[in-house]
This record gives sequence, C-alpha cells and structure tokens, in this order.
Amino acid sequence: MNGGEAFELDADTLLSRQQDVIREMWNAENDIVNDISNITEMNFFGNEEDEHNEQEEEEEEEFEDFEEYEDDLDYNSALIEAQQQWDESLEQLNKVLNWILLPMIGKIAGRRVAGVIWRRVMNYIWKS
Repeated sequence: MNGGEAFELDADTLLSRQQDVIREMWNAENDIVNDISNITEMNFFGNEEDEHNEQEEEEEEEFEDFEEYEDDLDYNSALIEAQQQWDESLEQLNKVLNWILLPMIGKIAGRRVAGVIWRRVMNYIWKS
C-alpha cells in the first residue's frame, strides 16, 4: 500500500462531498443575499419596489448558476461512472485471459512439445 492510497476516495464519496460543498456555498450565498435585501428594505429613498425586482432577477440568475453547477456535477459523475465501467471491463478481460486463454494455449503448446519430445526419444531408442 502506497502512502497516497490511504487518502484515496471512491467516486461516490467524492461526488457527494462536492455536492455538499456546493449546497453549503449556495446556502451561505442566499444568507448574504437575504442580509443585503434586509438592509436595502430599510431604504430611505422609497425605491423598494425597483430593488425588490432587481433582487428577484439576481436570485433567478443565481438559481440558473446553481443549475449549471448541478449539470456539471451530473456530467462529472457520468464520466466517473464511465471510467469505473471501463476499469471493470478491463478487469474482466484480464480474468478471461488469465483463467481461460492462457491455460488453453499452455495445454495445446504442452501437448505439441510433449509429442515432439516423445517422437525424438522413440526415434533415438528404435534407431539404436
């Protein structure tokens, strides 16, 4: 076991941690936006309605950004899953090679070599 292997994470754990961090960032950003909106509601100039509309537009843009993050996470999780399937396929091919093909090749090659050796021994014995 290498020193780096102790800190390796599987893809599902990594993906869930990324999603948790993004949710925490999203919640923190919403808290900041709410704090700012509370401050702007105390507006002394009477433009609360315009600022409220601007705030709604900003929230919609932030929600769209969050959807893009989710799409990126979905894409990344699809890539991770595809890589895992590829690795599993390579393992299966390796098992087929080691458990089926190599023994069959060894069996055939062994019988041919044994036949050649047997013929040479018999030719040597009968010619003498």
